[in-house]
Amino acid sequence: MSAKITPAFLKRRSVARGAPICVAAWLSLCAAAFAMASHSGWPSISHHRGHPNNESGTLRGLKHVHNELLGGDGSDTIWAGERGDVIWGDSHPGAQPTGQRDLLHGGRGSDWLYASHGYNLIWTGAGDDHIALVYGYGTVYCDGPGVKTLVVRYFPRNRHFRLVGCSRRVIVRYRA
Repeated sequence: MSAKITPAFLKRRSVARGAPICVAAWLSLCAAAFAMASHSGWPSISHHRGHPNNESGTLRGLKHVHNELLGGDGSDTIWAGERGDVIWGDSHPGAQPTGQRDLLHGGRGSDWLYASHGYNLIWTGAGDDHIALVYGYGTVYCDGPGVKTLVVRYFPRNRHFRLVGCSRRVIVRYRA
């Protein structure tokens, strides 16, 4: 017995053939979401600030709140507030100019600092800070009390960042 070919039959057949493609697309979006930085342990953000047109420049965190500060594409200078902030050298994962230089300044609280893809100078400040050195290169100055948790690319040693004064540190290896 053969199936009668009707418009409804063709529509069901198209949906059945397209379903695996839709599932694959959905899974790829889930994988991209899981690849983003974990927010586990972050302070509760009450002030979010970035460059309005993704340009370069200087950003300063507000006092008495937890800030999330996003650098633009290009060179940025970013200063944390005093309560514990999240600072990103770049707000986007790619397309940064090769000559960019980011200066990231942690504050007195426990900060989360994310190096950019280019050259970075990072001052941790006080507090139990987390510094993600997955991309880029430069120098990290552990210039305040507290344990510094450094997330680095999985190499026998960190070849891309020089650590200065980081005597109380924990190193977490990240496999790219």
